[in-house]
Amino acid sequence: MDEWIGSTRFAGRKYVVAPLLIKPRRVKAKGREYIQHIIYIPRPIAKTLYTLAERSPEEELPILALITPATWFHVLNWKQEPIHAYNQLPREIKLELQALGLAPKHEHMPLTILAKPQEIKELGLDPSKPITLEEIMKKILEKTMKPAIVKPVSQPKQ
Repeated sequence: MDEWIGSTRFAGRKYVVAPLLIKPRRVKAKGREYIQHIIYIPRPIAKTLYTLAERSPEEELPILALITPATWFHVLNWKQEPIHAYNQLPREIKLELQALGLAPKHEHMPLTILAKPQEIKELGLDPSKPITLEEIMKKILEKTMKPAIVKPVSQPKQ
């Protein structure tokens, strides 16, 4: 894979993670002007997608895209940027980059744990932020190790 293309697994399936560009283009039709938005997929990404699908580049290839707006740090090529730039990012951003496979020196592919948002909230965690297994284990231990509230047993009257 190209240096600036990451990958991740979600529900057991491999996904390519790469920055794309949406470009607006003015189009005139029937005397009216419209704005059309086009997404360009760079050649290395297209090649990677065809390779994953084991199909020829001359064929149509339906793809599934999980898309979100990127902020500046998502499109950095860490091989050309100093590592201290990455180290200065907030923890949540680093976790997101690791999950997307875009962090520098990314040695392992993270796995997605399927859980309902309510289950995560019950542990006292925020489901909208990246969460590590360590955080989940810590919260489960806190929840299960709480001392049981013991009510005094009343003595029978004699």
